[in-house]
Amino acid sequence: MLSGCISIHFLKARKSVLRILRDIMEERKNSLMKNYDMLNYLLKEEDPRYKLNDEEILDQVVMILYSGFETVSTTSMMVIKYLHDHPSALQEIRDEHFAIRERKMPDEPLDWNDYKSMIFTRAVIFETSRLATVINGVLRKTTEGMELNGYFIPRGWRIYVYMREINYDPFLYREPKKFNPWRWLESYRENL
Repeated sequence: MLSGCISIHFLKARKSVLRILRDIMEERKNSLMKNYDMLNYLLKEEDPRYKLNDEEILDQVVMILYSGFETVSTTSMMVIKYLHDHPSALQEIRDEHFAIRERKMPDEPLDWNDYKSMIFTRAVIFETSRLATVINGVLRKTTEGMELNGYFIPRGWRIYVYMREINYDPFLYREPKKFNPWRWLESYRENL
């Protein structure tokens, strides 16, 4: 009984959110004011290959709103857990941050170049995201027929890509169950 009530509340809330988003979209379409946000870019896309209809835009916005809620808090929690369990990684990330702080005046805020220089911090985030995948998988629709590992997948089929299977594949990651942010530094150096 309780799950039925929750489902009804969820559906009502979703309907309400979609109505608000539709109103915002209509307002944006009729406005001359320029907004520099994701919704504006989705609405104003001019390349016909990437142009989305209103329902597709709504789906994208809802997905981004949802994924930005649970994923950030869970990933942050897991970063703390992994750094606690791996003191050498914690020390390296501290060294990186203190080095940035030493280059700046006491009240000077971080800027984009500071963020870009946080190579090990980024490696920790990548490794945490790999090990503690918040999104189990993604659903995609084939736009054309394709062959994959000897199997033909027709155009229009929906494919579920299971992220955990990929993230724990020993062919892709040596010792896949081990927290090793340094693995990302190797690929970073290769791409320099």
